Amino acid sequence: MGSFLTRFQHRVYIIGYPAPTVEWFIDEDQIPEDDDYYQMTVTAGVARLYMALVDVHDEGEYMMVATNEFGSASTTCELTLTGMPP
Repeated sequence: MGSFLTRFQHRVYIIGYPAPTVEWFIDEDQIPEDDDYYQMTVTAGVARLYMALVDVHDEGEYMMVATNEFGSASTTCELTLTGMPP
């Protein structure tokens, strides 16, 4: 299987006080913060998950969970690749 010559970026705007911590998941498995494949940042209220090169193994449901002492909120998106190169 080849790789797509594209990148994937999912941005989520978050608001909370105190500032929430952010965790990312793919298909209910937590993505470790020290994972070299994914770049995860939170800057100025924007949580971002970035992949420089996407392939079929990256398909799935991505979820971001923001948590602080008052509770948590989450959002999901589905990444589906079409037109896979040879």
